[in-house]
Amino acid sequence: MQNLEIIHKILNQLTHWRVYTELSSAARLNDVNNTNEELCVLILNKVYGWNLKNLNTSHTNYPAIDLGDTAKGIGVSVTATDTSTYIKEKIGINIKHKVYETYPIHYFLITTRKKDYTAIFDTEGKYTFDKSKHIIDFEDLLAQIKGLPINIQEEILSILESHVSKLKGKLIDDITPQDIAKLLNGFLTKNPSLIGSISKRIKDIHRTDFPLKNKINNLSEGYIKLIQQQSLPFFEQFRVFLESFENKDLKNIYYNITADLQKEILTNRKNYALFDDIFEAIEDTCNVKNPELVSDRRALRILLHFMYFQCDIGENKK
Repeated sequence: MQNLEIIHKILNQLTHWRVYTELSSAARLNDVNNTNEELCVLILNKVYGWNLKNLNTSHTNYPAIDLGDTAKGIGVSVTATDTSTYIKEKIGINIKHKVYETYPIHYFLITTRKKDYTAIFDTEGKYTFDKSKHIIDFEDLLAQIKGLPINIQEEILSILESHVSKLKGKLIDDITPQDIAKLLNGFLTKNPSLIGSISKRIKDIHRTDFPLKNKINNLSEGYIKLIQQQSLPFFEQFRVFLESFENKDLKNIYYNITADLQKEILTNRKNYALFDDIFEAIEDTCNVKNPELVSDRRALRILLHFMYFQCDIGENKK
């Protein structure tokens, strides 16, 4: 019988890990790839019972794959790149360097989110490659973890908590649900003119890929790193809070706030060279007009970053 509390905690950690990787890739922070390889060794070995080693520690830029289990013949390419072009390229390198002779089972672990691949991946008959089986992401990991004994789940959670916290950095404190509610209610009660008559019927916004959104909005790499280090760890917490049934009224308030902020942003976008400046302008305006609301400016900043990441504010792909 699965322990739902443990599974939920593992989901939380995997989400932080995936989104952190997505943001790091968008900011071209390549150091995250090295961290991911080490963590993937621990997690994949525990989840699947493999004995992978990080091949890049003994051979710089090992061809085609990053991790290998010699006894089982398993090689794993760890990547944040989700394109079929990238997968074909790695398969080609595998064939060129005859990696398949030692590692005939070639997996790809996509540390962002895999696609529904329609491309044909040709291995020239050198080894078997099944895209439905050999391309995995965190959703596949979670599905596998759910079927494991509780003691193994606990070990996986311990590994994730230890390593993902290093990715997130040292945080001074946490943001509680009460902090989120206070911010949202503060916007509503202290800024009635801001909310106005916005309809509660908000259409779903199709999320734009984060790297593309940053390019469209001209968000600097420095600010992307700021979001990554200071705000990212709380995004899943905000999302879960807003999706809870008991918080449906606060969710409506959230959408009302983002609708008005979005209107102001798009109207005045031409006045700002970088989207960084828009974040600062919103914070400064709130600080001047309602200092009580932003007594915790850090929490306000995290909320604004979450709105941006969710594509509720800022320009998105048409």
